Amino acid sequence: MPLPEGFDEQLPLKTDAELYEMVVNKDDYLPEAIAAAKAELNKRNLPAEKVEQIKTAALSEKAAVESKAQERLSWPMRILIFIFCAGILGAVLAVYYDSKGYKRKAADCWLTMGISFLFYLAIGVLAWLAG
Repeated sequence: MPLPEGFDEQLPLKTDAELYEMVVNKDDYLPEAIAAAKAELNKRNLPAEKVEQIKTAALSEKAAVESKAQERLSWPMRILIFIFCAGILGAVLAVYYDSKGYKRKAADCWLTMGISFLFYLAIGVLAWLAG
C-alpha cells in the first residue's frame, strides 16, 4: 500500500518526538512510513543523549496508553449499567469508553449490557408466561 500523498513533504516538519512515536508504535503505521521516519531521524543526526531521552518518553507514553486500554470497568459502574443502561444509554457509554482509549472498559460495558438485556428479557418472558 502506498504512502498518502504529501507524506514525504510532511515528514521533515514533524518533531523528533513525533517521529520516535511513529517508530515506537510501528503497528499503527505502514512499514514504508516507519522506514521513512527512521531515515528522517538518521538525517537529523541527533546527539545520543537526546535520542535516548526522546525514545524513553515515547516508550513511556506507549506504556501509559496500553495501561489505559487495559483498565477494567469498576463493579459499581457494572451494576449501574446492569440496572439502568441495558439500551441505548449503555451503548453510548461503551462507544464513549472506546473513543477515549479504554478498550477493556468498552468491552466490559458491552458484555454487561448483553447480560443485562438477556436477564430482563428472561424476566419478561417469565412474567408473560406466568400472566
